[in-house]
Amino acid sequence: MIGTISIYCIDGENYRTIGNMKKKSPYRLLTTTVADQLRLAKNKKNKTIGKVLKDRSTILAAFHTANRIYWFDGRENGTWFTSSYYTGKSPQCVNFFNYSKIIENYLSKPWKTLYDINTYTRSISDDNESEKPFKGEEISVFPDVISNLRNQNDNFSIIASTPSVNLFTNDFAKAAIIGEKLATLPPIKGHQFGLASKKIEDTYLHLDKDLADLFSFLDNQVGEGNYTLFLTNDHGAVHVPYYLQTLKIPADYFNEYGFETYLNNVSQKHFNSNELIENVFKFNVSLNHKKIESLKLDVNIVSRKLANEAIKYKRIYKAATARTLQTTTFTNRILNTLKNRYSQKISRHILLIRNSSIISRGHHMILDTVKINIFQLFFTETKLKKVVQKRNMKLFI
Repeated sequence: MIGTISIYCIDGENYRTIGNMKKKSPYRLLTTTVADQLRLAKNKKNKTIGKVLKDRSTILAAFHTANRIYWFDGRENGTWFTSSYYTGKSPQCVNFFNYSKIIENYLSKPWKTLYDINTYTRSISDDNESEKPFKGEEISVFPDVISNLRNQNDNFSIIASTPSVNLFTNDFAKAAIIGEKLATLPPIKGHQFGLASKKIEDTYLHLDKDLADLFSFLDNQVGEGNYTLFLTNDHGAVHVPYYLQTLKIPADYFNEYGFETYLNNVSQKHFNSNELIENVFKFNVSLNHKKIESLKLDVNIVSRKLANEAIKYKRIYKAATARTLQTTTFTNRILNTLKNRYSQKISRHILLIRNSSIISRGHHMILDTVKINIFQLFFTETKLKKVVQKRNMKLFI
């Protein structure tokens, strides 16, 4: 094991973040996005702005041709940032919004359910062991006194784990629309509590209400038919494995260190060395080229053997070597999806797919054997459904 080098998908040295010392831009993404195609369709006479809570979500959605993009960083000052890739300075409307500290209004309010909790029938008990409570809480139950918890939970960043993030993002969208005559949509973030939790159900009830408010604002400020709006996220989610286990559904956590140890043992057995693997990271295996060459081994033979043995590991569903992905046309949908995400320049030597409902702690997985790049959206009120039908909108999955 030499070490793990992880490159964040939007990090780079060529552009700076306006407002802090970080460096973010879309230059690593090699293709166009929906936003790019919209700009091209109108010969750049229209405007595109990306505004999502996460930096990677907004940058990789708006991408090359956006007029501007914004993302939120709660750990420092609770402000919205942009990249020098798009502009030399933040517009005055954004600066004014940041200086207003409107976020303090939301963090001063406790998180209570929008409706009577007894009417929440699409979730499990509020007090359950599969949720992760905020730091400073012993159990994750309503109400949550956010003002008392923020300092232990990355200060302003705690807003991303509450429904207030929707209103806060809406407020920023409205400021951008008024200041730049642009239209955008707020995101939703819910990693902490699990898909079946009361908190997630309440979050989507809030989101439904907040979206209706945003649609009304857009209709009045921009005009019906004068804007294009889409919902996006950077990944999907599965139920908390512990919760699934209580229902006797196969699910578990993946131990990357244990899996790497297993592969090292395989390597020792078949190639008389346990130093052929450089690292295992997010279901990708990198090999140690220098060591393989020094032992006069064939990297393709080593890759194929390790991939074949990886399948025997109980939490791995499929494995494919770089050579296989370069030379094979797949009819299997899952393997074809794996092939589509492979890059000969930057991908690793072996790509893996886990069994369904197997996750690494703290990691967001790319592929699932049941759901591939599917984002679940739950809208419980009729307002949004009527708006979608009225405008003949389409949901792209």
